[in-house]
Amino acid sequence: MRHRSVILLLIFVLFLIASCQGEQPDEAQVMEVEGTSHDAPPKTTSAEFVPYDTPPRPEGGFAELQRRVAYPEVARKAGIQGKVLVQVKIDENGDVVEHQILESLGNNGCDEAALNAVKSVKWVPAKQGDDPVAVWVAIPIVFKLNGGRGESHGKVK
Repeated sequence: MRHRSVILLLIFVLFLIASCQGEQPDEAQVMEVEGTSHDAPPKTTSAEFVPYDTPPRPEGGFAELQRRVAYPEVARKAGIQGKVLVQVKIDENGDVVEHQILESLGNNGCDEAALNAVKSVKWVPAKQGDDPVAVWVAIPIVFKLNGGRGESHGKVK
């Protein structure tokens, strides 16, 4: 009699374990939980490809873009160097309408400086034939210290 109750208890426990393993939260439940743990909205990666004949370029050339990159004082003092990869959507009017940082240098002001420089210049839009088109482009902004003085260089990939 005692063995039978132990066996029944074991069967019941195994049944509970088996039924719990099969439960998976649905996507809505997962998103809701994730949404409550993050303050920022999720990054979008919907950079659709639009073919073009002529790439976008900053008015005044890349030298103008380079002049607008301000090396953050915090990064300069800390000796931080490297590349920030900024992806921007440049519309048919040459305006930056969307952006995201693809490669970051961390919380030292370089990401913001790179993005501010890219957004501060007027762009000549990309063209398909003679028609301007909105396109996504990735622009590497390189932060490099030369002789203790902060300088930065920007170029299109």
